[in-house]
Amino acid sequence: MSFIKYYLSTALLILSAFWYLGVFLQPLSGDLTRLGEFSERDFEYTAKQPQIAIKDTPVETKPTVIVLGDSFSDGNLWQSVIMDKSGFKILTFQWSGLDNPFTCLESWIETVNKTYPTVKYIIVETVERNFLERFVSQQFFSQSMRQIPVNADKHTTAITKDFNIKIDMPDPNYAVRATINSFRKFETTTESGDAFITPLNRNDLFSNRKPNLLIYYKDDDAKKNWTANGIHKAVRNIKHIESLARGKGITFIMVVVPDKLTTYYKYIINPPFHQYPPDVWKELDEQEITQANLRDPMILASSTTQDLYLPNNTHIGTKGYTLMGNIILKRLNEIESSLHK
Repeated sequence: MSFIKYYLSTALLILSAFWYLGVFLQPLSGDLTRLGEFSERDFEYTAKQPQIAIKDTPVETKPTVIVLGDSFSDGNLWQSVIMDKSGFKILTFQWSGLDNPFTCLESWIETVNKTYPTVKYIIVETVERNFLERFVSQQFFSQSMRQIPVNADKHTTAITKDFNIKIDMPDPNYAVRATINSFRKFETTTESGDAFITPLNRNDLFSNRKPNLLIYYKDDDAKKNWTANGIHKAVRNIKHIESLARGKGITFIMVVVPDKLTTYYKYIINPPFHQYPPDVWKELDEQEITQANLRDPMILASSTTQDLYLPNNTHIGTKGYTLMGNIILKRLNEIESSLHK
């Protein structure tokens, strides 16, 4: 009996220790804190965030704008900013749909043209780090495949983070590594899990407890292997897709979201690149691709807009999505005006 009591009390002690450790680290909410094994205590934002009223877009809506995007378009955030300020009706599709993924942009545009005859604009959005892999291969025509559009629920985004302590035990491996990282001093760019952490020359860009450090996804660093020829080829393939859309009376608009590393690069004390990778946005302009250029506005806004990107996340916050929506809306209005001249 004494052995059982000893076993149970030891087990309870260990479980209690991990529970309190979970409270100390705070429940995981950011993808970068999870991927890099950092604590939310150190990297969760603390400042109030502006709200966005998310609009749900029923499938039966007759869209004027169709979006093909990644996770930056999944939540209907920047699209809601546009729809709130204009008459554009937007329907969004994902690069990798769960039901019937497609691999061919030509095929997808063909399907869009037949299924949604009201569409005037196609916006193709991708985060910068995925640009080359998505467009470097020629998109050959194949049989059209139907996609199910994103259907966001109508709601308003939160002003502050809802911190609810749950009695869930944290993963032991994560808990140990996150605790160690919480007490480490990162004086140079360091790889941790699937992320990098690097010191900044400013401490007011984010609202978390350690705003002098930047966490970014390791794939942001993969741009060091890009070549000017590879980017040129990718943009040339986009030009072919743009031409196809134009032939069907649809205006094609490219949107490349600068990743976290690009957005905050000038604040990094020890920059990771000896020579910065080729400029995607410049190449798009040189090959005369219609685009809504986010690079310069986002880099500029990062210096004065706290939490443009969320400190614990690979994604922008509502300030970033509002900026993104306003820039794309401005571009849409410019094109609309030119078409009616």
